[in-house]
Amino acid sequence: MAKDYYAQLGVKRDASGEEIKKAYRRNARKYHPDINSGKKASEERFKKIQEAYSVLSDPEQRETYDKYGSSGAPGGFGGSRSGPGFQGVHSKGSSARGAFGNFGEIFSDFFGEGGPSRRRHKERGEDLELRIEVAFLDAVGGTSRRINFHRKQRCTACARFRSRNQPKQEICLSCNGSGQVRQKREAKTIVTTCGACKGDGKIKHARCSRCNDSNLEVISEAISVKVPAGVDTGSRIRIPGKGNSGFNGLTSGDLYLIVEVEPHSFFERQGKKILCQIPVTLTEALLGARIEVPTVTGKAWLTIPSGTQSGQKFRLRNKGVPGPKGGRRGDQIVKVRLVVPEIDDDRSIEILKELEELHPENPRRYLGLK
Repeated sequence: MAKDYYAQLGVKRDASGEEIKKAYRRNARKYHPDINSGKKASEERFKKIQEAYSVLSDPEQRETYDKYGSSGAPGGFGGSRSGPGFQGVHSKGSSARGAFGNFGEIFSDFFGEGGPSRRRHKERGEDLELRIEVAFLDAVGGTSRRINFHRKQRCTACARFRSRNQPKQEICLSCNGSGQVRQKREAKTIVTTCGACKGDGKIKHARCSRCNDSNLEVISEAISVKVPAGVDTGSRIRIPGKGNSGFNGLTSGDLYLIVEVEPHSFFERQGKKILCQIPVTLTEALLGARIEVPTVTGKAWLTIPSGTQSGQKFRLRNKGVPGPKGGRRGDQIVKVRLVVPEIDDDRSIEILKELEELHPENPRRYLGLK
């Protein structure tokens, strides 16, 4: 069946050389295998685009094609070793330059300098995130944790295999994936089946049973991690180089531990402040007292002045949370909660009535109530 090279590139038959070049660039970006990894249809489409461009970019071949169609020469038209194949730029002894120069230039505006393969070679590995729960007091004072996690690293089986053999090549470098090789003999162009790949366009190698040729294998790792003092829920602890390995075993990503602080039965946190409530007796509130108060670093003494009211707050300086990057600790805020005793004897009732007569007080007077 005759091949319509103009339709494959999406141009008219009277398109100029520059229009053909632009169409090839546009289609190459869209269907290049490095962009559509694992998509067979895109790979086949890319081969057809290569073949069409190799013919239409050559004035002599284009003239022959316009006269006789795709079967105008013996064996038809096909890709050549010097055509703009996307693997040619990596092979030794092949310049892979087409009518517009190095093939990598096509992708320089899309991938950056050097095209997709060179950019991929420089990619660092993926970062990983792992959530860890930390006890309240450990988050305040800091601690060490032993964590187990999974990450991807360079496959050791592939490393041993490729140290003795050539690196795996998906696309045949002899024909740039077209399956055909074109040779000029005198005034004729002879197209033959590529002997290296037997016309398949690919060189097949045994797949690695450990990583299935991904170059990366999943491993389990256990490390000790220092949790700094002052972390809070949502804090991120960075462990450099413990993410997934990069392409071909290059620079690894980082591991980030996302902290979840467990609640405490007595303390509450508000930024760098520690909040708590402490119960006091009626006598301690009326007469004043020196009481012992728990803090995040141990016990401390708090002086309660006489006449202390329930709900009144007191500050213990530097008894709060340290900053993750150092600096002054926060304070602990102690809220007093008055505990009223149960009165069920006549003598206690008599004493309280005498006290009321000596110190008459209406706590609702500011509301205009009796």
